Amino acid sequence: MTGRGFLGTQASWAADLNLLAQIALLVLLILAVLRVKKGDLATHHTWMTVVVIINAVLIVAVMNPTFFRVLPAAIRDPSLKPRMMLPHFLVGTLAELLGLYAVVAVRMDLPLTLQVRSQKRLMRILAVLWTLSLVGGIALYVWWYL
Repeated sequence: MTGRGFLGTQASWAADLNLLAQIALLVLLILAVLRVKKGDLATHHTWMTVVVIINAVLIVAVMNPTFFRVLPAAIRDPSLKPRMMLPHFLVGTLAELLGLYAVVAVRMDLPLTLQVRSQKRLMRILAVLWTLSLVGGIALYVWWYL
């Protein structure tokens, strides 16, 4: 039985598109990391900015509406699988906020009080959070729609 989406699952078209977009963003993220290893910081910064902005659009347009649509059911019945969205929501929100901070920090001259001492450490933390969120999102998609 197929859903309304185009991947042959019970997912909506928006959920299917979001899944593929998130995987594409991961590929771009990996390519951006490779650029930094080659010393090409300008390309790295541009690609990371694109990733963070596209992800923000997907969060607002696809993920948040889904989360807030199922939230009342998850609150009423703790056995429902929508409860599993909460860790993904929290980790993903933190990853996106840190990503936005990183983009702003690179693009603008922030006051010393708003700067981090170790950009490399921030990037590693951000990579871990982003990966956890992506893996969690893919797991939710599989659990929910397959």
